[in-house]
Amino acid sequence: WAEIVVPLSSRQEQIGVMALSRPGSDGYFNARQVTFLMQAASILAVASENITLFEVTRDLSMQAQVVQERERQKLALEIHDAPLQEITFVTNTIDHLLYKLDNDSAVNSNGAMEKVAKTLGEANDHLRAAAMVLRNICIGLYPPFRDQGIQVAVEAITHDFREKHGLHINLAVENCRQFATPTESDAMAIAVSRVLTEALNNVVKHAPQANVWVRLRAGAENLHLSIADDGPGSGALNLSLSELVR
Repeated sequence: WAEIVVPLSSRQEQIGVMALSRPGSDGYFNARQVTFLMQAASILAVASENITLFEVTRDLSMQAQVVQERERQKLALEIHDAPLQEITFVTNTIDHLLYKLDNDSAVNSNGAMEKVAKTLGEANDHLRAAAMVLRNICIGLYPPFRDQGIQVAVEAITHDFREKHGLHINLAVENCRQFATPTESDAMAIAVSRVLTEALNNVVKHAPQANVWVRLRAGAENLHLSIADDGPGSGALNLSLSELVR
């Protein structure tokens, strides 16, 4: 049935064909129409190649994100299980020594012990500060609420931004009972956490005094997360489609 077959080529490789039947019972393709079809085939080939490249890039990006999250979790666990445990042991030991110095009258009779106690106390304060920094790094790398379900993650993130940055956040959670507990796959929890955190960071950066509305709603098969604020906005509304894509 095919009257004309036009190859679809991209980067000097044939990736498909465009086949067309005869135009009408006794029609034919003239030279002008053939030229047009060849141009159309070239555009289709480029579009098809772009779609393929986009899908491949998206899949690679998702795979890279999964690997990155695993590495972040591994690093957070290593920090927690090694240096944090050691610091905790040292601080507990110093606390025990300070207790003995304060309660042992024979030791306290020596004035030099007061200086030792003061030095130990200052060292203990530095160690506790270092432990706090490491804990915050662990939380930043892999927040503990990540494994407690999407609803808990959203509530924890909004609470954290209220406490640390003073944001006025109105949170609404609807029909999310199935997300109140950890799911078999944490990919959705990771995505929701990253999107919400990035959006609230933008509010902190560009509109710290704005009111923010966060809504988490579960549909039959989908999860909807929306973040809105009444800040001054940006010039994005005046950009063209090509500028937005760029």
